[in-house]
Amino acid sequence: TYDRALLEATWPRLLRALERTVAQAPTDRVLRRALTGLHALSGAAAAYDIYSCVDATLHALATLTGLGSLNLHAQPQQVYVRRRGRYMVLSADDAAASVAQAGAQALEEASVLVSQAALDFGSDYRAQIAFVALAELVTRFCYAVGASGWEDVLCVVSDAVDIDVLPVRAVLAGTWVPRAATLRAMVAAATQSPATQKQESSGLLSAFSSLWGSGGSGADSPRGSRPETPLWRAAPDQLAATVTRGHQAASVSAIMELADLPRRIQDDTVLAGFVAALARRLPQSPKSASDNYLPAPVVFLELAFALFKSCPLRAPSLWAALEQPMQRIFECAEELNPYVLERAVHALLAATTAVLKAAGGQDSSLTETLDRMTRCLGLLRD
Repeated sequence: TYDRALLEATWPRLLRALERTVAQAPTDRVLRRALTGLHALSGAAAAYDIYSCVDATLHALATLTGLGSLNLHAQPQQVYVRRRGRYMVLSADDAAASVAQAGAQALEEASVLVSQAALDFGSDYRAQIAFVALAELVTRFCYAVGASGWEDVLCVVSDAVDIDVLPVRAVLAGTWVPRAATLRAMVAAATQSPATQKQESSGLLSAFSSLWGSGGSGADSPRGSRPETPLWRAAPDQLAATVTRGHQAASVSAIMELADLPRRIQDDTVLAGFVAALARRLPQSPKSASDNYLPAPVVFLELAFALFKSCPLRAPSLWAALEQPMQRIFECAEELNPYVLERAVHALLAATTAVLKAAGGQDSSLTETLDRMTRCLGLLRD
């Protein structure tokens, strides 16, 4: 039609103009009008099946967030905990003691993870607005998002999870994945003393004690560490408030609907693009299991296998994208962080159970998929 041809010819210029306006808007009113324009442009493009326009709009918003291309392994982080009404830096020794006494989740609920990326995001109003707009567009027009669009969205979500401005529970209800600092504290708590090991003899901490060793005197052990010096000159309360602003912006966004999107995506091609982008972000064999842990790959692992529970009948197409990444995880099991390996096994077992219940021994394609999933688990035995 004429309208489609006109939009197809003009959308690149419209997008550039709106993107520039969002980045340089002098007032809040102009900013909101520009965001409304981006929403209308994406809606029209989705209606006329111009998926490249939707992907380009998501890329523009992802760029404005400042997230998606951070090197978080090279970026220092510190945990600030609130005590007696004020925030202070939490040393590794204190973190381990807190985990042993109150638990890892309680420690995270009472603390804030501070990094330069989190401070930049929390102090940039436009970046927060771009994040909210990105989440709104991808959830509203998920059926029109292509492979590159999903790539940009998941890059942003990955960095937001890793710097802890996006809580994992906002993406996966009822799921908790520890920060890197919290995981180190869990390991230290499990290896501190025989009394501590006895107290925490069940669950993951006992697994850490056996898999990581009980010496606790290596370079990665926080035992014997000195109190940490703040890396930033600003007052701790001010740093925590800045990070909290970014946390609040991410929490009110529609990104919490990410796990429910596959049920709204009827097109298998679009779903395949989403799952393929997830597969590229699953855990990989690191150079050092203790130093290279980040929570986002574990979150994407849980998200990928949650699809088997919500859409078990689509298991053949889902497993086609996830089979090779999962095989690589189990083939390098000895090199993986034990926590990551435990979550991978648990996720695959839960997915296998969901598909088994849906198959009922009658669907041949589901039965074949179950056989391949089971063989993948067998790689651990090998």
